[in-house]
Amino acid sequence: MTARIYISKHFPSYFYDEKSLEIERIIPSSFLTSKSNQYQQFANVSCYYNMDRISKEFIARNGDCNIVSLGCGLETAYWRIASKEATFYELDLPEVIAKRKEILGKGEKEVLLPYSMFDLEWTKAVRKDKPTLLTARGVFEYFEVDEIITFLLELKRILPGAEVVFDCPNSKALGYTNRYVKKTGNQNAAIRFYVDDPSEFAAKCHASLLGHETFFTKTREVVRKGRNLYTEIAMWLVDKKKMGNIIHLRLGGNYGEKI
Repeated sequence: MTARIYISKHFPSYFYDEKSLEIERIIPSSFLTSKSNQYQQFANVSCYYNMDRISKEFIARNGDCNIVSLGCGLETAYWRIASKEATFYELDLPEVIAKRKEILGKGEKEVLLPYSMFDLEWTKAVRKDKPTLLTARGVFEYFEVDEIITFLLELKRILPGAEVVFDCPNSKALGYTNRYVKKTGNQNAAIRFYVDDPSEFAAKCHASLLGHETFFTKTREVVRKGRNLYTEIAMWLVDKKKMGNIIHLRLGGNYGEKI
């Protein structure tokens, strides 16, 4: 949230999160204190920016549809996207959902799901007769590759034809990413999940690869001014070496297919 607030204040034409700015005043300052530099703020928000864009495109194509946020935390995409057509399912652990409701409230077209994403009971609440997009921001990274493949194969069985978009590093970026995670105070939150070859990963999930782009592909096009030299170089390097990626899959099957 710190990154969303920072970028909203300094680069509002690129990314503006009114809901996060609204609740800034009620969040303890200790939670908002950030050790991140400008590049790290952009790295965090670029994920939101890209997933917002993909979600809006999905809604534009499908109209009445489902957007499922895996590990939603205090994510505010529901208010940023402000769709009158899509239903937003916010999924996280029960204690997180309780805190989310306390701080953010609940939108008219939001469904709050107090589950671990691996407890597939939550899928019973999702309308199977509507197109579904699942978004995972900073979620898959904390699990092993095989765990995520198994999870996506199960979702393919339950929600055939659904799409999923997630962020991930490649194997070369794991060391840097884990050093950054420790710097922010998360000593026990090591990053384990990575994807080097999106096509190969899609095949293991029996899924179609709909899209693959690096974190800053769009950001560097949109934000032309205000980035410092370190941010410029770091963005270029991450994109060149594909160290940060947004991957978009379609799970096998058709909407409404019988299980």
